[in-house]
Amino acid sequence: LNGIPDECDLLTGLCPDCNGNGVPDECDIADGTSQDCNLNGKPDECDLFDGTSEDCNGNSVPDECDLSTGASPDCNGNSIPDECDLTSGFSQDCNNNTIPDECDIANSTRSDCNGNGIPDSCEIADGSQTDCNDNLILDVCDIANGTSQDCNLNLMPDECDLADGTSPDCNGNSIPDECDIASGFSQDCQPNGIPDECDFADG
Repeated sequence: LNGIPDECDLLTGLCPDCNGNGVPDECDIADGTSQDCNLNGKPDECDLFDGTSEDCNGNSVPDECDLSTGASPDCNGNSIPDECDLTSGFSQDCNNNTIPDECDIANSTRSDCNGNGIPDSCEIADGSQTDCNDNLILDVCDIANGTSQDCNLNLMPDECDLADGTSPDCNGNSIPDECDIASGFSQDCQPNGIPDECDFADG
């Protein structure tokens, strides 16, 4: 409504027509023919076409608008929709909950006790780490934080060595026999790897 025919505005360049439909962009936006979600005065389809805006999820909406409206989450704050981080491989989602692993860890939805950026539950599930006592904590973390002992330094909690028979505990003190001997708690005068008190008990 500037008193000048639209075709003249377009011809003189007074009004742009980025989508080439013969209608000034401002009119396309005003009448709803084109959206302008980022309010830059240019139809969204033109922002996408010329690279002003990205559309990583292919929904014809500029990514910044997907984020600002909450249509797409951006839990790691990198201005890229999470679904695109996952699709591109920028972020991993080892538990398939559609949330980048780094966000699961940051919001404490999943633990990462060894600090390697991979949720512990995934390392246990894929076998890259063990949880022999089934407490949902990596064995290496049980040992590091003192929840479990590892007197023989085999990176396996002592209670698991005892439970699976890797280490005997002939005197029933919940400590592997080799550790009783190594620490001097038990003697092994033969030496046969068996605490003397157990040799005596066995006759």
